[in-house]
Amino acid sequence: MTDLVHVLDLNGKWFTLVDACIKVVTFFFARFEIESMSDDRKKMTLEWKGNFRFEAKNPHGLTVSFDAPKKYGGDETAPSPMETLLACLAGCTSFDVVNILKKKRQSISGYWVEIEGERRDEPPEVFTKIQIKYKIKGKNVSKEAVERAIQLSNEKYCSVGAILKKTAEITTSYEIIQE
Repeated sequence: MTDLVHVLDLNGKWFTLVDACIKVVTFFFARFEIESMSDDRKKMTLEWKGNFRFEAKNPHGLTVSFDAPKKYGGDETAPSPMETLLACLAGCTSFDVVNILKKKRQSISGYWVEIEGERRDEPPEVFTKIQIKYKIKGKNVSKEAVERAIQLSNEKYCSVGAILKKTAEITTSYEIIQE
């Protein structure tokens, strides 16, 4: 004989009241852990998807996929980790540049970054040179504002760039497309 109270979940499965309470506490604890994780602490989980395909997921469920180039046995279904690293640098500096241009009240209607990297021939094949070209489109966009935004990103704000500068010379250029 059992004195346990049972609860029916949304999937039609029965649980004891104790199990249901544990599930609720676990749900809220996990949610609290995600929401309370500070900006200076990051977490990703990587899962192998077969061959050289991997999927990384953050605590919010957002994913990024990786694959190896065909010359290394991959299927090229996603960017390689090194290509993704270039994209991370482009994204990091772009957050800064666009934010600074907005604060400087620049009217931008388009923004692109072209980024290329050269790597060492021997392992570890780290980047040794990276070229970033910013393309900013807008009305009356100030050359000085663009130059200062890029300078602040590269010298002060971009964390990914700060890491990559330890092995790579990073150069920048820009093009302003006036409307």
